[in-house]
Amino acid sequence: MLLARIDRYVLSLALGRFGSVVGIIMLLMILEHIPRLLDITRLSGQRGYIVRQTVLGLLPEYAGIGVLVGIYLAVGMTIRQLAVRGELAVIEATGIGPLRWMRTPILLTFLGAAFVLLNQGWLMPYGERRVAEIGHRMEMGDFGVNLPAREFNDLGGGITLYYDSVDRDTGILQGLLLTDALRTYDASSGHLSIAPDGTAVVQLANGQSIDSKRPNVLSFAKLTFRARRAQSPTDALSSAKPILRYATLDHLLAADDRASRTTAYARLLWCVLVLMSGALAFILARPPIRSVSAVGLVVGLCLLLGFL
Repeated sequence: MLLARIDRYVLSLALGRFGSVVGIIMLLMILEHIPRLLDITRLSGQRGYIVRQTVLGLLPEYAGIGVLVGIYLAVGMTIRQLAVRGELAVIEATGIGPLRWMRTPILLTFLGAAFVLLNQGWLMPYGERRVAEIGHRMEMGDFGVNLPAREFNDLGGGITLYYDSVDRDTGILQGLLLTDALRTYDASSGHLSIAPDGTAVVQLANGQSIDSKRPNVLSFAKLTFRARRAQSPTDALSSAKPILRYATLDHLLAADDRASRTTAYARLLWCVLVLMSGALAFILARPPIRSVSAVGLVVGLCLLLGFL
């Protein structure tokens, strides 16, 4: 009966902290990405829907990081609280060893590792595919645009778009005038879509382009104009081999190429890292005798972030 009470008590302490840490981390990561999502979808006609669906697709990634840090802080803060209050000394004085009173934190750690395995293997690739699908639909113009007619609309990067009207059924713009620093484009019709990175893509039909510096006129039947955007290092990194991000763990392990195997092993290492976080919390969280210092807990957290 005493052991059952200890298990319930330790589990209640750990679960409360675990849920709080995971919730806070996921909320902070969502708030961090919201401004960028709002900037990317600034021209889209269904901005709220795109932001909601993109955040849902990113939740598995946020949850994986939250569970990893949550396991460490939940186990570590529980051990520290028991030690600071003197409850841990009383428990061990009754002959209950660390392996016994750590039963529920160990169980929580293994459950966290199992979730991370499921998350890294199948949930995150599904979320990546959802985000990619939203980006593809944006580029195809499925969500429409949020630009008023008969006004000069700033597309960013010194690019301005004007159009007379829009066909509600097809989304075709009529009477377009597009200008940038180098040329002016005049077209009878066109179609505006948004690339996944927020860049405006305008497909012009039956028009002319005029060079702003030289009297040079070019007629065209079809022309695709893509707003220039400086690429950041993270853009280049995220665009490398996207097919590996969409593949599930079983497909990666069954593949013959080295890149797929490397990606699979990297995902499996997340599960090992969760198990290590529980062990790290047990080793470093307990303060020295007659001390309430949390240096060990902070050092372990820094090591964990370093591994990440």
